Amino acid sequence: MTDIIFGVPAIALTIIAYYQTDRLRFLKINVFAVFFFGMTLLVKNGVTGAMVSFMSVAVYIAAIFLGDEIRKKLSYILPLLAFAISFQSYETNIAELAIKRELLVVLPYLPSVAAFLVTLSALQSRIVTNKLLLMIALFIWASYSFLLMAWFAFAADIIGIFVLVLSLRKIQSQRACMPH
Repeated sequence: MTDIIFGVPAIALTIIAYYQTDRLRFLKINVFAVFFFGMTLLVKNGVTGAMVSFMSVAVYIAAIFLGDEIRKKLSYILPLLAFAISFQSYETNIAELAIKRELLVVLPYLPSVAAFLVTLSALQSRIVTNKLLLMIALFIWASYSFLLMAWFAFAADIIGIFVLVLSLRKIQSQRACMPH
């Protein structure tokens, strides 16, 4: 039941957010999408994933309300902090599973690099840069989900990548129609 309460809105809001061509609208909708993903993880005892999601919500909120200068300064600090927190959390929670699959070397780094890129993405002032960084992060999340055989998360990541591609094409066509 919690999958329906939190998971369905998370996916729907993610699709809507990723398709936005306005940076602030994208960030505002994504606050709710990521919050719902965090809640989905939290009710399934995925405390680490929930923590990373809620950290991303805080970064999105900061990116919405902070000015360009402060956001630019934070883009040097927050992605590294996201990487460190994510790495520490995922490394401890996943070590046993990774040993079973002989992925100990790679697995903890994937969500950490993805968290770094998502955080860096949120702090960008240009929507295209934001979406390109997010797309790279989604490829990494998809790889992580695939390696763990988390097929629902893998499907959500692939759908997210597809929607981002559509959105970037929409932005490109809008720019082509604009007078120079």
